[in-house]
Parts: sequence; C-alpha cells; structure tokens
Amino acid sequence: MFNASNTNPGMIIQQVQAYLMQIRDGMTAAQYLHDFTSAISLTDLTTPPPDGPGMIQADAQGILDAAADAWGHMQLYQTGTDDRHPPVGYAYGASQKRVISSARTR
Repeated sequence: MFNASNTNPGMIIQQVQAYLMQIRDGMTAAQYLHDFTSAISLTDLTTPPPDGPGMIQADAQGILDAAADAWGHMQLYQTGTDDRHPPVGYAYGASQKRVISSARTR
C-alpha cells in the first residue's frame, strides 16, 4: 500500500476520500435506480410491444430483484436497517452480479 509515490499523509487521505466518494455516489445511483424501478412492475416489463418492451420474465424479475437489493443496500448505508428484513448472511450483490453477468453474455 505504501511506496515512494503515496507515503505523503495528504495523498493517502485524498485517495481514501476518493474511494469513499465513489461508494457514496453508488448509493446515490441506488436511490435513482429505486426511483425508476418503483414506478414499473413485472407486467410493465414483460408486456409485448407496442405497449411494453416484451422482456423475458426471468430477465425482468432479475432486474427488479437487483434494484430492490440495491435499495436495501442503500438503506443499510443510510439507516443501518433494510426494511425488507432479509435473513442473516443475505448477499445483496448476488442479484446484481447476475444481472451484470447476463448483460455481458448478450
């Protein structure tokens, strides 16, 4: 972690602040994602064109699950509690990783 280029305390503080701001910005993105997805339902996503995008149900559910988990993670960050009360050991990133992975394989 420490080498000739980052032994200055000011540089270390600056780097830590940059990472913390990225985490905070991710929480803002979770809020925006929640705002977007709370206005849509599974039916909205799976309805065929011209009234909807006609997504496959599993993909649509995956998106909604990942958005809900991102919101739960944001709630933990902001308040220390996820109002869904998931079980101990619940992996908030699992649904998000599935959505990200499926997007990369298409």
